[in-house]
Amino acid sequence: MMNTTQNSIAVIGAGRFGSFWARQISNHFSVKIYDENPEKTEEQNYAQQVDLEEALSQKFIFLTIPIRAIEPFLIENSNKIAQNSILIDCASVKTKIVSMFEENLPKEIQYVFTHPLFGPDSGSKGLKNLSISVQAGKIEYSNFQFLLNLYEKLQLNVISLTAEEHDYQMAFNLNLVHLLGRALSGMNISAISLKMNALTNLNQMSHYVVNDSYQLFEDFFRFNPFAKQIVVDFQKNLQDVIDNHLKKIIEI
Repeated sequence: MMNTTQNSIAVIGAGRFGSFWARQISNHFSVKIYDENPEKTEEQNYAQQVDLEEALSQKFIFLTIPIRAIEPFLIENSNKIAQNSILIDCASVKTKIVSMFEENLPKEIQYVFTHPLFGPDSGSKGLKNLSISVQAGKIEYSNFQFLLNLYEKLQLNVISLTAEEHDYQMAFNLNLVHLLGRALSGMNISAISLKMNALTNLNQMSHYVVNDSYQLFEDFFRFNPFAKQIVVDFQKNLQDVIDNHLKKIIEI
C-alpha cells in the first residue's frame, strides 16, 4: 500500500451528489475526483480528474457512489487504499454500511460514517445551517478534528447519531417522504392553476424527490432495516382513514 499525502482529499463517485459535494469542498481545499465513467468528470473545473489508483492514495476519501455499489467496491478495492487513509461514507443508510466497512476494510484503514442531510436541490442556495450526521467509526483524533473543521468551514451543523438511530429517523425523513413524493408525482399537481400553500409545498417536495433516481429510491428501501415498517404503517393508516371515514360518505 502507498502512503498518503497530508490532508489531501478525493471524492469517488461523480453523480449528482458527488459532483455537488466536490464543488462545495473545493471552495476550501483542493479536491481530486474519480468516476468509473470519465465523461462525468471531464467538463468540471472545480476538481482534478484522476484515476482510481490516485484517488485511493489520498488522505481523506469521500465515497459517494450508489448504496448498492458500496460493498462490491470495497471487496474489489479495499486492498488498494493507501495506508492511513480515512474512508468517509456518505450514504443515506448506516447499519448496513457499518457492517460492510467492518467486514471488508483492512485494519489499518480508518473510516467515518456520515450522511449529509441535504443534496444538490436543498443545498442549491448554500450549506449554511444545513446538517450532516456523523458517526466516528475508527479514526484518530487529529483526523476526526480535521473533518469537523471542514464541516465548520462549510457552515454545517454536525449531528451525532448511532447507525440505528440514524436509520430509524431516516425511515421517516427519506423513505416516507420519497414514498409520498413518488405517489404524488403521478397526479399532475403542477397543472393545477390554484395552489394553496400546503399543496405548493407538497408539489415542491414531489419535484425534489423525482429529481433523484429510481435506483436511489429503491436503495432507500432495500438497505434501511426500518423501511418496511414505514410502508406497512403508512398503508395501514391510509386504509384506516378510507375505511373508517371516507367510505361512510363516498363510494370507493
